[in-house]
Amino acid sequence: MIIKYKIWNESEQKMYNFEQAKINTKFFIKDFNTFAGLYLPTGNPKNHILFYTGKSDYYGVEIYMNDLIMIPGNNRETIVGVVKFGEYYQEDEIHIGFYVEFENKALKKSLGYWSNKCKNLGSIYTTKCNRVYE
Repeated sequence: MIIKYKIWNESEQKMYNFEQAKINTKFFIKDFNTFAGLYLPTGNPKNHILFYTGKSDYYGVEIYMNDLIMIPGNNRETIVGVVKFGEYYQEDEIHIGFYVEFENKALKKSLGYWSNKCKNLGSIYTTKCNRVYE
């Protein structure tokens, strides 16, 4: 199993895709963290590691942590959420995994529910606006 990720380098204001991150040694200067038998980059607070969720949007675009996704709303409104990983509550149950954080807390949080209904707008680091209204 391959754990895919991309890296946002805060200092350079640049996103490195999976292939670029794998071969770029500057991400591995301090140390390695072993996770499930794999080596992952750690040690530099200026590098934000964004893991692939295993999901794609309606158009087949891969969804990563901290991506902004857009879903259709009522009355031609556009709803945007941020993809997160961790513990979340849905229907009075605790879940752990990838979820979508919306401003409207009444919306379902499960990324699995939204992935084939949404459009990936890109990372919070590279997309010009964090909210889209029409």
